[in-house]
Amino acid sequence: MSKIGHAARVYFGLGAALGLDWLRDQIEHLAVEGHWQAVARGTLREDLYVLQRRLCERVLASRARGDARECVAAWLKSGGETVANLGRTVREMRATGSADFPTLAVALQYVRRLVER
Repeated sequence: MSKIGHAARVYFGLGAALGLDWLRDQIEHLAVEGHWQAVARGTLREDLYVLQRRLCERVLASRARGDARECVAAWLKSGGETVANLGRTVREMRATGSADFPTLAVALQYVRRLVER
């Protein structure tokens, strides 16, 4: 497999494993009333794309061995409490059935903490 193919699989594997795909979907479905809420929704969406790319870079830089799934799993396992906090947050949000601007902003903060660990 090419390096680009491996990187793509890591990127999308992270999205699935961390619930980033679900967060992105929730951001896309946020109701907006006016210009500034539309700008805020766009900012959340862009932030999530940037954070997912940075997470992918971290996994690739970790030099984990194996296929993309194994690399993602090993990196997430090394994330400890930070990964657990993000997972708990996404599960709680999913259980409520919907997300709003404040809860999505909090979720992205947990993703940011994972990037910065």
